[in-house]
Amino acid sequence: MGCNDLSGRLPVVKLDVGQACWAPARRAHSGVRAVVVALALLLVVSAKARGDCVWDSGPFDQVTAQYSISGAYGDQQTADDVYIQPRQVCRIDRITATLIGDSVIPKARLRIYDDCNGSPGALLLTLDTTQLADTGQVYAGFRVFTARFDPVNLWLEGGDSGRVYWLSVMGVQALATDQWYWASAGAGVIKGVPGKYIATGAGVPNWVSVADLGCGCTDFQLKIDGSCCAVLWDGGIPDPAAGGASSIITGASGGSFDTRAADDLATPTCQDLTVCFLRAVMYSNCTPMRGQFEIYANDCQLPAGAPIFSAPFSQSRDLGYSVSIGGTSLRAYQVELYDPGWVLPAGKTFWVSAVGQGGGSLQQRAYFAYSTSCSPCTVRLNSGAALGPAISGSAWTSLAVSPGVPHDFSFMIAVRQISGQDVAQPTCRADRNGDGVLNSLDIFEYLGEWFSGCP
Repeated sequence: MGCNDLSGRLPVVKLDVGQACWAPARRAHSGVRAVVVALALLLVVSAKARGDCVWDSGPFDQVTAQYSISGAYGDQQTADDVYIQPRQVCRIDRITATLIGDSVIPKARLRIYDDCNGSPGALLLTLDTTQLADTGQVYAGFRVFTARFDPVNLWLEGGDSGRVYWLSVMGVQALATDQWYWASAGAGVIKGVPGKYIATGAGVPNWVSVADLGCGCTDFQLKIDGSCCAVLWDGGIPDPAAGGASSIITGASGGSFDTRAADDLATPTCQDLTVCFLRAVMYSNCTPMRGQFEIYANDCQLPAGAPIFSAPFSQSRDLGYSVSIGGTSLRAYQVELYDPGWVLPAGKTFWVSAVGQGGGSLQQRAYFAYSTSCSPCTVRLNSGAALGPAISGSAWTSLAVSPGVPHDFSFMIAVRQISGQDVAQPTCRADRNGDGVLNSLDIFEYLGEWFSGCP
């Protein structure tokens, strides 16, 4: 199947798979105006200010483009894969992609999917934008646009072994004659797997590789800016069969019926850390699901005193299933907190509590979910602990003591290093103190780091 030149613009209706992409004959490209150059420089500077590059498939390679449009005849989507590294959580601030089209009212649509067997799976997000900047370039008679999406509170997790997501970028038709294409990138050098294409209303009901289409194996121009954090502690997935421990601010009787549940973690000895992401699983019959995260200092094997940090949930996500605890049906939620800015000093134990917020009814329930690590070891560090209600006691108690079965809780915390505390390696690794001289002082420096656990 050959590629189509744009001189015979593709119809929106019933495409043959071989027509889904094109590689136009080489034409003289229009010059880029000075204002476009200035805009490009501005985008580079602003990208630096926004944060790090999370993914970059490279610039438009001027090779081809793939039909990718949402219109009156249904969606004809192109998607490309991105990869988040293991044990990372990335806040996505901006997504840009190069689209080629002729619409007089430019608009674009972003869809993000989970991966399933190397193709787009469950839909995670849909986001529209009218922020399409005309680059001033013309490619095969069509204008070249940079589409920009600014998602709010979008975090992508890498999990234990890394995780693939799929992003689909489409132009949205304003008129039935509008045409939109997603520009290729990489000149045939593939990051991950080649892009995918689907057009249910045009005879392509399942995702197919663009490598099987007329224009061959390619990625698509896509850049993701944001900020990534490292997972400090992951308590494991929830264990619905085991349930959880009561953790709720009831709003009744002046707090006499309030409860807390908490689990511990340890920070490394060489670096203070800033919390950037925190999530936990809770079971509750409260609607809406509200509450807060709390951090406690450590008192030997239990939480100490009042919380040293506290902040309300940034978001609650219904996980789509229910559990029963004590005869009460409870919905499962993932509660999340974004960028609280809490600093955890190096070399200490802390306790994390996820607490639901009731509305005053004694029939409301919220539980911090027990976790399972799928291993014969029940807990790491200390067993989780519970507090209250105040009418029956005001001291934290290990779950290993009461009810007598130790448990950890299902939560994860991700962190950034404190700016300016990174210790740069010397140009010569043997020059441990960085004075430019190799002598016994370097040996003592190394031994000091060794015994502190920091080399």
